[in-house]
This record gives sequence, structure tokens and C-alpha cells, in this order.
Amino acid sequence: GCFEEGLGAAVAHHLAGVVSDPNLRQILARIASDEAEHAQLSWSIIAFAVERDPAILRDLEAELEAISCDGFGGALGDELEHAGVPAASTMGSLAKRVVSDWLEPCLHAVASA
Repeated sequence: GCFEEGLGAAVAHHLAGVVSDPNLRQILARIASDEAEHAQLSWSIIAFAVERDPAILRDLEAELEAISCDGFGGALGDELEHAGVPAASTMGSLAKRVVSDWLEPCLHAVASA
């Protein structure tokens, strides 16, 4: 849930800044907020689990290493982002940012607690 919810928040936030329809912009901003809350809840659950069984941390580190941010290929460009459809390149760059700016720091915080 941490990666998927974090990516969902990042995508919705990005699209909220580029869509042309103000109603869609408002909906996407709400989705981004909800997804960010879900990602935070996922990390709270992980922190609880690691506190109970620190060996889980090895599995989490392996999962983080296994995440591929390059699996968003395709021919879809940015021509539909104004309508709320993210480009494949946008998805890949947002996924990389979620890993570096969200997952890695959160995992480090959990490991250090």
C-alpha cells in the first residue's frame, strides 16, 4: 500500500495541476489528499509491525529494491494530461520520486525508530 497509495497521491496531485477542467482539478486534489492519508496509514501499520517483529525490516528493504519505476512504458504521451490521463513518462518520473522522496526516507525512519 505504501508505494501504490503514494504513487496515487503523486499522480493525482500532478494531474490536479495540469487538467483544464476546474471541477476535475478539485476532484483530483481531493483524491491526492485521500491517497496521501492512505499512504501514511500504511506506514503507520508498517511501523507497528516492525516494532513487533524487527525481522520484517529485511523483507521491506527487499521489496523496496524490487520496485521497478520503469514499467510505465507505452506510446501514450502528454496529449491527454489536460483531461486527467497521465503520460507514461509522467508515471515513471513520479514513481521514481515517490521511491526517493517518500519510500526511502520512511523506511529509514522506521528502521531508526
